[in-house]
Amino acid sequence: MGKSKGPLCPLLKKACIEQECAFYVHITGQHPQSGAAMDLWDCAVKWTPVMMLDASKNVRNVQASVETMRNDVVQRQESLNSVFQLAAQAASATRLAGGRSADFQRISANPDD
Repeated sequence: MGKSKGPLCPLLKKACIEQECAFYVHITGQHPQSGAAMDLWDCAVKWTPVMMLDASKNVRNVQASVETMRNDVVQRQESLNSVFQLAAQAASATRLAGGRSADFQRISANPDD
């Protein structure tokens, strides 16, 4: 039994039929592992594992970005909560002073100062 000279199709288990196959696609861009520029026709089934690895790498990058953004939002929310807490304490102090702020009482008591 003779060996085929071309690449073996992973689906048909015989010589690749290239342009006649629906899975034979034009691939352009950068190789996900080497970074080399690519512009070739090849079997999409053959490239599936490489593309899955690249997709999982991109998902990890997105996850890291989302986590960074989440931490930033939490930090800003804590700052905003502190401002609201200070405002609530000031409002409480105003109510305890008879409805006026301490500065207003001082100005009212000494209008010439």
